[in-house]
Amino acid sequence: MEARRFTYPLTGDQLERYYEDFDRDENAWIFTALDEEGKMAGHFCMRLADYGKNSVRLGYIIVDPEIKGKGYGRQMLSQALCYAFQILGMQTVTLGVYSDNAAARRCYESLGFKETGRTPEDGREYIEMEAEA
Repeated sequence: MEARRFTYPLTGDQLERYYEDFDRDENAWIFTALDEEGKMAGHFCMRLADYGKNSVRLGYIIVDPEIKGKGYGRQMLSQALCYAFQILGMQTVTLGVYSDNAAARRCYESLGFKETGRTPEDGREYIEMEAEA
């Protein structure tokens, strides 16, 4: 679903178009993770900030396929949770993942995300998850 917006290798042009889309939304933040050599390792955004409900949504969570399994995704999301809870003062962070993406689900669960619902989408099952401060 959301990850279709990008292809790897992730290029500056792809991110530039993406940044332009989000530039008008003051409740959306875009993050790009770099590896030790300064190469783009991954990307995610925070959006749909709801200060009344103290919640924010993570989306477009992507890790370079060449470095998957090395902990970059977990580090990115750990920092995302710190930012959401400590800087933005949110109480809940939500995200969605396809049920057949077992590696991503394990990563999210290891960071405290719990399943809150399932819906069919594009012939697949989509899982809603959330983590609380």
